[in-house]
Amino acid sequence: MAPHRTVPEAPPTAHAVAGTRVAKAKRKDTVRRFENGLLNFEHIRITQENAKQSPLLRLPAELRNQIWELVLGGNICYVDRKPWSMHNRKRQSFRVTNVHSALLRICRQVYSETALLPFQLNEFCFYLDASIWFSGLHKYGQDNIRIIRVKIDDPYSPHSNEQLREMIQYISQGLKEVLIETSSNHGTQEECIGEGPSAFRQGHWLSDRESKARSKPVRRFRNGILDVERKCGKYAKITKQNAQVSLLRLPPELRNQIWQLALGGHVFNARYVNKTIEVTGRKESGTSPLPQGGGAYNLALLRTCRQIYAEAVLYPYQCNIFDVSTIQFTRIIRSFPNVGRKYMRNIQFSAYRIRFRLDSASPGHKIDRPPAAFSSALFPSLRRVVINNIMGPQFFDKAAQKLREKYTKKRKDLEVIIKRVGA
Repeated sequence: MAPHRTVPEAPPTAHAVAGTRVAKAKRKDTVRRFENGLLNFEHIRITQENAKQSPLLRLPAELRNQIWELVLGGNICYVDRKPWSMHNRKRQSFRVTNVHSALLRICRQVYSETALLPFQLNEFCFYLDASIWFSGLHKYGQDNIRIIRVKIDDPYSPHSNEQLREMIQYISQGLKEVLIETSSNHGTQEECIGEGPSAFRQGHWLSDRESKARSKPVRRFRNGILDVERKCGKYAKITKQNAQVSLLRLPPELRNQIWQLALGGHVFNARYVNKTIEVTGRKESGTSPLPQGGGAYNLALLRTCRQIYAEAVLYPYQCNIFDVSTIQFTRIIRSFPNVGRKYMRNIQFSAYRIRFRLDSASPGHKIDRPPAAFSSALFPSLRRVVINNIMGPQFFDKAAQKLREKYTKKRKDLEVIIKRVGA
């Protein structure tokens, strides 16, 4: 019987291949999550083995928490539409990569202990247009962010307030601190009292005519202090409401002590630069420097409300020492407001002694009296004038050299006398 031959099948045509569908295996997500989005690693055998064998995971929980905080905390995260950028407070800035979150990927127990720390221990800084980033976070991220810093170009724009309100509603549960950083050129003291900038309204710039028509003049007394005693209108109502705050319900004696501690105790170096007063400050102890450019944050207390401004506006002049250059004295004094000169109590004149002359009565550049233009009529409340002669390192070096030469010469003279007596 002849063997049966199998008929070869014809190769599949292009039409046949195109018409068929390849069945794809459905990928099953085996990772379990909690309702807030965190991964669930509780009932896994490997997790239990790591907890027993790893020296790191066998440390006490308190030590492990300190390690996690040092690795994952202390940074400022700048959120933008582009990829994140992170700046460490002490080191140079660097870009965020997967390395910065690699600790969470070591094992399941480390993840469960550290998953919330990047949100709890870092500060998130962003512009309002990047706030949509928070709506895309998992719920555990939204609930555990504690500090945010918002950059606002125009803090008085209604659009900015709406964006800020919408953004905070996503992260209001665990939020503890909100910092508002303004970059507007209109951030003057008058506006913080209650007057918004008139050059910008509803997202568009106004012309000079419209700006002058809509802006409200700021009232001042003759001495230059703002007049914040409104007897009618919405600002008077706000002032009455603020008076019910716990701080403002304290006795006046206690409030005055608080204002003095907050605004006083500094030495302000007044220098005349480009027709403006440049004031930098330092603590009298020299251990806590104040911000550059006049110390705007030191006077922020005066911008809190009208009552605080009225009670504490004179303390920066009464409770601080103003270090004035003798060369620029006339220019600086003319630039001070009348109220500043009237209530200024402590003035210091400083000069640097660079050269040293042992045989001279006036070594280098020194001052022993105030400038000729100084008059008590300019400062009716003045109580103390300090003459400060600062000696630089060069002064001490030359002084030490002169003293060594003088001591060596006297020693040689003594040796000669001893030899003569012995002979």
